[in-house]
Amino acid sequence: MGDAARAVADLFCPADPAGSLAESGVELRVHGASCRFPGKRVFGLWDPLLRRVEMFECHAGRTDREMVRTLGHELAHVYGAVCGIAVDEDWAERFAEVWVALLGPIGLRRCAAALRALAESGRAKVGAASDRGTRGRTGLNVVSIGL
Repeated sequence: MGDAARAVADLFCPADPAGSLAESGVELRVHGASCRFPGKRVFGLWDPLLRRVEMFECHAGRTDREMVRTLGHELAHVYGAVCGIAVDEDWAERFAEVWVALLGPIGLRRCAAALRALAESGRAKVGAASDRGTRGRTGLNVVSIGL
């Protein structure tokens, strides 16, 4: 898992998360607003069918670490889909922690600032997904906390 996080960190540009994901044919949508499912507050979603990551509550009220760790969790699911491996929620959480540490404090700040700027610009839809199709699992992976 550490090698996977390092590989993603080496290819990821913290100042341009949408561009980094678009290079893998994944669309990134960033929202300042919240998203709720029954009984859950959702911070991130990965939809392998649409090849899209959605981030919610990307605003000043969340810490840099919270936002970027959520993105890292979703990146673990993207990594699994691209590599054709199963990624469960525990693995994704560990991946996210390692990935955030590998970004370092400067990368963490740059990535969080980019996510906030995308949310504030009103351009929720950023990064172009390719039409390469879907690899990996189906369904949504949700980072959430119980209310």
